[in-house]
Amino acid sequence: MSVSTQPDIYRLIVEQMADAIIYADTEGIIRGWNAAAEALFGYPRGEITGQKLDLIIPERLRAAHWTGFDRAMARGATQHGGRAIVTRSLTSAGDTIYVEMSFAVVNDGEGKTIGAVAMARDATQRHHDDRTLREQLAALQKLHSDASA
Repeated sequence: MSVSTQPDIYRLIVEQMADAIIYADTEGIIRGWNAAAEALFGYPRGEITGQKLDLIIPERLRAAHWTGFDRAMARGATQHGGRAIVTRSLTSAGDTIYVEMSFAVVNDGEGKTIGAVAMARDATQRHHDDRTLREQLAALQKLHSDASA
């Protein structure tokens, strides 16, 4: 059994992750896209590599995305500090899904910002379940309030 080199191990880890991993350069051009990203967003790697992130960002969120992206590239850090957020995204079929994403700015060995990486997983069902629970809770609170009046 041969020992893999460190870059080979990292490549294998990224490719075999259950979560989508997306790497974009400082201009927001997709340069890395693993198999889980293909499954989540529906774009084959060969089709999306070299395209702007706009393909997976709903149009109404793009201005805010690019403002935050450009700010992170300039600062060399994200505003979320590694915390995952739930946001909307687009699939190749044009469907809107909810994804839980965490972001990091990628710096080279000399500290120069060279891009950003995101890890994402489908949160659509959880989002819908949470909304249903909030609606049920509001209805129960209204019933309780009406009964107390």
